[in-house]
Amino acid sequence: MSNLLVAIDGGGTKTDAVLFTADGEILSRVTAPGCNPNDFGWQHAADVLEDALDALLRAYGGRKAELVSAFGGISGGTVGRNRAQMKKLLSDLLPGANCVSNDSDAVSALSSGIGRQDGCVLISGTGSVGFARSDGCILRVGGWGYLFDRGGSGYDFGRDAVTAALCAYDGRGPHTILSGMIEKHLGEPIQDAVTSLYRKGKPAIAALAPLVFQAAKKGDGAACGILDANAEELAKLCNALARMIPGDICKTVLAGSVFRDWDQISCRLEPLLMKRHEFIFPAMPPVFGSAVEAVALVREPDEAFERAFASGLKRCPVQTVTERRTV
Repeated sequence: MSNLLVAIDGGGTKTDAVLFTADGEILSRVTAPGCNPNDFGWQHAADVLEDALDALLRAYGGRKAELVSAFGGISGGTVGRNRAQMKKLLSDLLPGANCVSNDSDAVSALSSGIGRQDGCVLISGTGSVGFARSDGCILRVGGWGYLFDRGGSGYDFGRDAVTAALCAYDGRGPHTILSGMIEKHLGEPIQDAVTSLYRKGKPAIAALAPLVFQAAKKGDGAACGILDANAEELAKLCNALARMIPGDICKTVLAGSVFRDWDQISCRLEPLLMKRHEFIFPAMPPVFGSAVEAVALVREPDEAFERAFASGLKRCPVQTVTERRTV
């Protein structure tokens, strides 16, 4: 009988997949481009996942290999009817899997920080979303995509930075050092960069988010305003999540690149919170949370599993799969 499991963490920028055994031994690991179907379309998502799984399982029987279980935490994978469509896609890609399950990548991040306990997760990477788990029930706040979410994501920070620079260029807004920083980052004048940013899309715009934090440290008014506005939206997510968790303290896992400069976020966010949050930065990457969910399909993961998985992450080489080139 097979002892193999697959865990996938599919974000808006990167997909991380691991093949491992039920006792936590990691056999292979692959990273690939982002696979959010709302951002890139279902064909792109299918291509990325197919290529990643081909590489992941190549030495172990390929995608038809017999698997105990597989779990995919996919950004955008639970919006509308996407959950059922994503499960079908994963099941089709892994026909030898005994059990396939999927959820948002936020669930992977949650389980990477607090295992299967009740609590919340707040993700702010390319996109932003919050999830709460209470008595095993998963509830989502936000995560409706860049057209409809109001702020708090790396994309929002980057977009707001470009907007501030364009307003300064037009004379619709004050001077900001973000203009020069963005132009240096992109290698062209801000007015010329608009076309390429539209073409490159969300990841390229989200990549500008760190510039906002750098400019705010220098006291730039526009950058400080961007931080204030986006921290307020993150606080709204936290407060909505806190209402779903009983008690006076809410365990909240933080995940995503925006939280790398936590000091500048926390001083703006925490005064706006209605309940005390115990903020947790996971020691393990979100793909560990996906592995926890994959194991939980057949048994409860224990500390020995976590230790073995953590050790394997340090030793296992990572293969990078690049985006398909169409002719």
